[in-house]
Amino acid sequence: TYPTNLHSDAYFGKKIAGGAYVSGEGSYILRFGGYYWLFISYGGLTARGGYNIRVFRSTRPEGPYEDRLGHTPFYDTYRLNFNDGVGVRLFGAYRWRPEGEGMVAQGHNSALVDDDGRAYIVYHTRTTAGHEGHYLRVHQQLFLNRDGWLVAAPYRMRGERLARRGLPKKEIVGDYDVILHRL
Repeated sequence: TYPTNLHSDAYFGKKIAGGAYVSGEGSYILRFGGYYWLFISYGGLTARGGYNIRVFRSTRPEGPYEDRLGHTPFYDTYRLNFNDGVGVRLFGAYRWRPEGEGMVAQGHNSALVDDDGRAYIVYHTRTTAGHEGHYLRVHQQLFLNRDGWLVAAPYRMRGERLARRGLPKKEIVGDYDVILHRL
């Protein structure tokens, strides 16, 4: 039995995220790298709606889940959470200089770990092309950074595979653009 309070409901059971009518949908849990990862889409699902994918982690599937600053995915009062800094932003709007269209409104994802141990993310996105059509994307891999948090490869998967041993230095020397999702 569960008590009925802000984070529990006698009928629905234990809550692990959300509350107070705050945006949050497309939730998904993946076990990877010693943690359970809770993916949540925040924002409005339009090209200008601020839709983005956030992650939280826990050592147990039922939580508690936290982001890297210790914030939980619970909201006890209503507020717009599109860019409020809760959750580690895995995807948000971006555009690479060589490409004409930017990617916006990423969300409503699933994730999986293949038999070879590589983690992938599947989601939909809109673009800056001026319409509300959306596209399905699979990104090659989710990685753990040195702090143990998920980051995603910035380009969609096209069948390529990265070698486990990495690349020779001569193949990675050059100029790079970097995407920093600050919120």
